[in-house]
Amino acid sequence: MQTLRTPIEILTAIAAAMLYGLALWRAPWRRWFEGHPDRLNVWGLTLAVSAILWSLRTDIAPGMPLQLLLVTTFTLMHGWALALIANGIIIAAGALLQAHGRWAGLPLVFLCDVALPAAFIELLHRQLSRRLPKNYLTYFFLTVFLGTLLAFQLSGVARLALLAAGGELPVRMLGEYAILLVMLGFANATINGMAMSAAVIYRPEWVVSFDPKLYFKR
Repeated sequence: MQTLRTPIEILTAIAAAMLYGLALWRAPWRRWFEGHPDRLNVWGLTLAVSAILWSLRTDIAPGMPLQLLLVTTFTLMHGWALALIANGIIIAAGALLQAHGRWAGLPLVFLCDVALPAAFIELLHRQLSRRLPKNYLTYFFLTVFLGTLLAFQLSGVARLALLAAGGELPVRMLGEYAILLVMLGFANATINGMAMSAAVIYRPEWVVSFDPKLYFKR
């Protein structure tokens, strides 16, 4: 197991631990799951599917993996706290399955690929709900699709910034990384859009951020 060596790794580890602890404390376990075993089953199924997508990662350079994520789906369906908890489990499980997992880099992955996109989606949804008319098209195209696309780009930029601050940024790979970031951003938006579209149409009670009485009103 690798130890924390740089100030960036130490600071990200502290921040990730504090955020994960906050998520465990604020997670609406009883309010969201009690009396609704189907929601718990969906949370577990989403976790399993996300773990599979997480394993399909592209490492274009050390410290800069790109993978498909369901952070938007987790956040909009179950809230930011349960999204952080589930994806934290996925990241830790992925490191355990790797023969030489880089444990020291897990906090950076958690902050950039999970916590930051989840926070962005949560804030974007709240702002759009307050400022725009509530209808299905607004929710789907702005919150889900555009929100996922922007959140993924924000995640990649944050990772680049932290690597640059730690002196680990391979400049020669910057152009290739930017192209893949845009391509995978659209792929992530499409996958999350399909998942959320099916959920809000067929089982809106599974989605904590979607009230059919408001979004499907005439």
